[in-house]
Amino acid sequence: MMEVSKYSLYNSFNLNISTSCLTKKQKSTFVDIATKLTDNQKEAFVRLILEHVLLENGHMADVNYTGDQIGDHIKLDIDKFPQKLQWILWKFLNMCETIRQAWESDQE
Repeated sequence: MMEVSKYSLYNSFNLNISTSCLTKKQKSTFVDIATKLTDNQKEAFVRLILEHVLLENGHMADVNYTGDQIGDHIKLDIDKFPQKLQWILWKFLNMCETIRQAWESDQE
């Protein structure tokens, strides 16, 4: 299994992962926040997924999370993600939402 830098974004969100599943409300919020990501945040989101696959599988050959291409967008099924990855992405999305809300309140 590959090692990841202790300072990587992935490693930061991989700490203290819950053993429970995301609730329906969390999954709904997950989708709502994900639709508001900036292009840079979307890139980081995808990189977190790819880093997870690489670290868990040791290679990129088996990225088996299903998704549908809809125009310029890809719709992913969060239920197909491993629970650990769901929590890593959940933490990332919450960070992004906190930043977005702080920025919006500064604009008022």
